Amino acid sequence: MQEVGGSIPPGSTTLPPPCEPSIWCVYIIFSIEFPDQEYIGTTENLKRRLPEHNAGKSPHTAKFKPWTLIWYCAFPGKMKALAFEKYLKFHSGRAFSKKRLY
Repeated sequence: MQEVGGSIPPGSTTLPPPCEPSIWCVYIIFSIEFPDQEYIGTTENLKRRLPEHNAGKSPHTAKFKPWTLIWYCAFPGKMKALAFEKYLKFHSGRAFSKKRLY
């Protein structure tokens, strides 16, 4: 199965549908009030997860809310999604995302 990706226009309030069961999403969000802050995460339900970040339910993102979704990619399983999330959080993955997403 191939990865399916998507991007959200800046400032858009439209979210993608929640990931299907056994489909996991890797996503990147930016803080609206602190533009130098970004967060990379993984979820099974992206429609639920972004409001959780904006409600302060994640200790890693609570102090930089509100957040906006800028990119997501769907994977056919949790392990593939977690591996790609880990890649994006390291140097070569950050370079990849900066070059292709911004």
